[in-house]
Amino acid sequence: MNRSTAQCRQWLAHHLPEPALAAWRALPRAQLRARIRETDKQQHFFCSMGLALVLSSVATPAIGLPATFLLGLVKEIWDERYGSGFCWYDMAANAIGIMAALPLILV
Repeated sequence: MNRSTAQCRQWLAHHLPEPALAAWRALPRAQLRARIRETDKQQHFFCSMGLALVLSSVATPAIGLPATFLLGLVKEIWDERYGSGFCWYDMAANAIGIMAALPLILV
């Protein structure tokens, strides 16, 4: 495991709420790989990555990264009430998008 991967995992373990972290660890990896190829999941990935980059450059990474995660969570809560329902795979795509932004933010 390279240093940036270890830093990403350490950041996630420290900043994600415990229920989200537990859900992330419980996701079957093969099923996640299949679901992440869906267009909706790709949109979650790229929007979270872009938001993380923008918010971290406007503010600080300590504000931008959690804010990005919270925006994704709020969107899923909205989906639960008014849309297609809460989807943990969407949240996983959000988290992966945030992690993908980390190397660019930390540079």
